[in-house]
Amino acid sequence: MAEIFHDSPANWQVTKKLLDAAWAQLSGSFESRARHDAFFHYLLTPRSNRWAFVSSGKTGTTSALMLLFRLEFGFDNSARIDDPEDMNRDAHAHRAVQAGVFRSLHHRDDIPGLTEYLDQTLRITTVRHPTARAWSSFRYLCRSQDERHAQFAQDRIRLCAATGFDWARDPRTRGGFERFLDYVALEMAANGTRQPNNHWRPQWHDIRPAVFRPQILGRAETPADFARELIDHLGLAPGDAGPIAPVRLNADDPAAAELPDWISAASVRDRLRTVYAGDYEAFGYDP
Repeated sequence: MAEIFHDSPANWQVTKKLLDAAWAQLSGSFESRARHDAFFHYLLTPRSNRWAFVSSGKTGTTSALMLLFRLEFGFDNSARIDDPEDMNRDAHAHRAVQAGVFRSLHHRDDIPGLTEYLDQTLRITTVRHPTARAWSSFRYLCRSQDERHAQFAQDRIRLCAATGFDWARDPRTRGGFERFLDYVALEMAANGTRQPNNHWRPQWHDIRPAVFRPQILGRAETPADFARELIDHLGLAPGDAGPIAPVRLNADDPAAAELPDWISAASVRDRLRTVYAGDYEAFGYDP
């Protein structure tokens, strides 16, 4: 039987010691200490130490975590959660961390160090074409406004203040999308202690390819390849002979998958290239 965590996450003193040691080694690879610490916050691990997964929003992370759960334990995560604070209809995949099934790397007190763990494990992440991801992120933000949802409320307010975005006029429009991209650029340039939301900040910000050095890079456009590569590397859990559901790394509604014609307009493309230049280059996508 695969192991789960039975102790509490590491206390703040242990976490600080781990992060301090990593910062001493990696400070040249980050714009600030805050962004260094945020990187490790989204780095998830199992008790078996077999892998590390970096989660970057809107790249199929829910489906990836569901598959990793199955390969680790031999069972699907069939728990269901109706969380009024979370718009994700499959929030149970991410609650595996709070449940002590998976754990953020910097919250572990049973490892010699953060970089040492990464050197010795299988490093996994998922990516998505930056243009499609940005459009999906914008639609997700607009949906939160439609539902008057508390999730992203602060960003909706900040978007108004920073760019003049009008929530009565601009959702899902070209002008609104351009203002949204301007807001993402502003948040990234600020480089303060407040981190841009990981549903729309550039993927390189979460993955840090030069630091994380992913060995399995699942692309939202080819989910079957990602699943096959994961199974080849990790194998099935002992006794698991059941069918594995197809992996979907792009579970958006059909309308979100269809990019609007105006997304190829010069002003939009210029903004996309500016905000997500690092993603296009690092992950081999054409602007």
